[in-house]
Amino acid sequence: MEPREKHRVALAMQAFIFPGAGYFIIGRKLKGMLVVLATCYLLILPLVRFTRTMFALTVPLSARDAIGPGVLKSFPLAWAAHKELILWSLVGVVILWVFGIIDVWYASKREKQGGHHGMHT
Repeated sequence: MEPREKHRVALAMQAFIFPGAGYFIIGRKLKGMLVVLATCYLLILPLVRFTRTMFALTVPLSARDAIGPGVLKSFPLAWAAHKELILWSLVGVVILWVFGIIDVWYASKREKQGGHHGMHT
């Protein structure tokens, strides 16, 4: 495998590890930042809402009840309240992930063919 081909494989691997990472390597920092921020938003929003619901359902617990039946009962209730948000957020992350991998791969390929050096945003 020639060095440019290895470089494209490395870019795809970076994009696979975290959506948006490959854009930073090819110099498209604005696009990378937008993808990273969107991914973080889609991961953090459902987690925060689920956690807040869990705390709201288990507020009167003492320290010894931390793993008691009250907590176990709150999991399905919190899931029922937020499952659509969680699932749609995961779908969004997968879409960003796949888009990032494909876009970085082809951008790298276009740079190789056109002689660009990744100075686009």
